[in-house]
Amino acid sequence: MKSVLKVVKLVVLVCVWLKFNAVQSQIIYTDVDPDKWSYNLPIDLNNDSKVDFTVNIDNAWYYFAYIICQSNDQEVLSDYRISKALALNEGVVIGPNQNSWIQLATPENYSDGNLVGVFNDGSVIGYWQNVQDKYLGLRFKINGKTHYGWARLSMPLHSQGFLKDYAYNATADESIIAGQKVLNVEDTDFYKIKFLVSQKIITVLNLVQETRFKIYNVSGQMQLMGHLNQVDNLINAQYLSSGLYFIELVTEYPLKVSKMKCMVF
Repeated sequence: MKSVLKVVKLVVLVCVWLKFNAVQSQIIYTDVDPDKWSYNLPIDLNNDSKVDFTVNIDNAWYYFAYIICQSNDQEVLSDYRISKALALNEGVVIGPNQNSWIQLATPENYSDGNLVGVFNDGSVIGYWQNVQDKYLGLRFKINGKTHYGWARLSMPLHSQGFLKDYAYNATADESIIAGQKVLNVEDTDFYKIKFLVSQKIITVLNLVQETRFKIYNVSGQMQLMGHLNQVDNLINAQYLSSGLYFIELVTEYPLKVSKMKCMVF
């Protein structure tokens, strides 16, 4: 019994909060209030009075919606197979692990419909047809350094679009989550969370609401994902090799995110 208690104590000490650069970084959030409703929606992610991206809607003959990158420093998370911008759900990670960043269009060279195109025969191409509260994944540069951000839009069919809000991670090369507004461990209930690990079963203590989790290895590859709550608070890590892992925790209301590291054995 004494040796078991010693192992549990060791595991608790190993599972400590990680002071990542991401945790120390700042999310710069802009609420467009009231929502901007227009056929032309400029997005100035870092609010430096220089437009980074512009969403345009052409409803004259057919219905086309497209996004323009205002310089070579801007790109959009896209489906590279058809060169169309993805319509992301809240909670999707936007960052350097994605490899489908495309400069879809520039002011000098653009084609209609890189968000969505609806043709007179009823055919549709693209992901932004009649969507509500979806997110653009955006990548741009500040002083030569890459930053990641999002913009939330609604695109009613055959109508003007709505720009709701947008944000970016002020720390270069750090990810952001679609819909994320803050990134500060000390202000969240995550600060109270503790892990207990025994025979590759991870018990997560002090949860206060429904929480999504993802487990990554040290190479950044996701190994497990799922949901936890105050009652169902066990993670079965039997299929993981023993070693160090990073556990990402995300709550919905309000949206909060943090990472911890944990030794699994």
